[in-house]
Amino acid sequence: TTADGEALYSPIQQDQHYLTCLQCGNSVPLDFCPLQEMEKQLRRSQAFTIYYHTLEFFGVCEPCTQSVD
Repeated sequence: TTADGEALYSPIQQDQHYLTCLQCGNSVPLDFCPLQEMEKQLRRSQAFTIYYHTLEFFGVCEPCTQSVD
């Protein structure tokens, strides 16, 4: 989902992680998975096969924060 509410869907079925700015809409991919350990625990404790996940943090990027000040 973009900052203006537009829904985006990716045909790629792999883990995806982003930081998305609510002001400018810029979305920055993360080069690491902050959920790897949680995913392992869920597989074991819930007997659930996880194929992929998407994680997106929403906030305000540094350039937009500085333009408000």
